[in-house]
Amino acid sequence: MCSIRSCLSPLLLLPLTACLHTVPRLSPEWRPDEPGIRASAEALRQTVQSLVDARVNLRRIDAAEQRARGYALPVTREGIDWFSMQDNLVSSTTSGGASSST
Repeated sequence: MCSIRSCLSPLLLLPLTACLHTVPRLSPEWRPDEPGIRASAEALRQTVQSLVDARVNLRRIDAAEQRARGYALPVTREGIDWFSMQDNLVSSTTSGGASSST
């Protein structure tokens, strides 16, 4: 038989599962000085929302890969190490003659 504390403690954690399921929309009052900044911020917000919607790590990498492919970025997966089942998502881009990997 469990004590009241041990039986109720999982129920107390249940509300935490409802946290961070939506990323707040950009404030309509926010008007950046430079053109295109608001569109870039909205694109970033949508990217973060797609990762939040995936809920678990194994689906988040799929969401990140789909989002990168949506921007026509070449992406590959590489193992983190020999012991991990998860992968890193690698995209190599060139900008202004320089190459960078993220």
